Amino acid sequence: MDAKRAIDLLRAKIAEPIERLRYDDPRVEAWESTTLRIIEEAFGAHQRQAAHFVSRVTQMGQTPAYYQREHQQWARDKKGMLQGFISELEMFPGNDTPVLTEAAKLRRSLLEQVRSKSDSSRMKPFVNSNDIHATPYHADALREQFEILESQGRVAIKGHPSERTAYLVKLTGAGLESLEHPEQQWKQTPSHNTIQRNSFDGALINNLTQVNQSHGVSINQTTNEFNDVFASIDQIVKAVQSSQVDEDTKIQAETEGAILKGELRKSKSDPGKIASALDWFKRLDSVASLASHISELIGKLPSF
Repeated sequence: MDAKRAIDLLRAKIAEPIERLRYDDPRVEAWESTTLRIIEEAFGAHQRQAAHFVSRVTQMGQTPAYYQREHQQWARDKKGMLQGFISELEMFPGNDTPVLTEAAKLRRSLLEQVRSKSDSSRMKPFVNSNDIHATPYHADALREQFEILESQGRVAIKGHPSERTAYLVKLTGAGLESLEHPEQQWKQTPSHNTIQRNSFDGALINNLTQVNQSHGVSINQTTNEFNDVFASIDQIVKAVQSSQVDEDTKIQAETEGAILKGELRKSKSDPGKIASALDWFKRLDSVASLASHISELIGKLPSF
């Protein structure tokens, strides 16, 4: 989350009169939860700002009047803390190193495992997915992260010739290059998006053709038209993020948009995942202009 958006959201939380609520009102907990999410998005889930915000000491066995006074003081303290965070963001809006999410750390670990195991693999340069482990994540979660890496152009995935529950994965040139830099640095380099786009232009054309032909539809579109598909997805995500829906929904919209793009970039996509992401957006019928953006995108994907 960029500094300006974080500042706007934190100021909005400061303006909410939670000190007027009863100490055990469920809206107090909701305020604390959503505010913490904003702080984590702005500074990182494991940074001092988030840890400081959630710290709290209280005494058990007191009267309701005592807890109400404590709640009012707590609200004032937390809002003062938020004002301090705003000052930090205003003074240092872009100097902090981006904080990796747990999912990004996991993907980095998966890439490193594939690199380390590829030389000894019987199917070199591919590695058997059953040889990749990341406690406590289960196999489905790892597959999901590998699919994201595939959408980024950093790995290639194919089915295992003899093991039904396994698949094979290998690093691409872009994946090897990304391991030469810290993850934060690689994510910030303009070249990594260029690598992705160049690597997948041909696959994208083949993929959308395949997706539509699987439904009995033949299409012949240029790379520019496929770029237009991605622009339509961006419009949908932007419409949700600029609406009045809650922060969790805005974050999920970005995730669903990434899923759509990721599936369309693959050499062989999952039409079910594409349809599922579209259905998720369709359910947000309260977002103005979203329906028209979705219709425009579907018009570019006639199989849906």
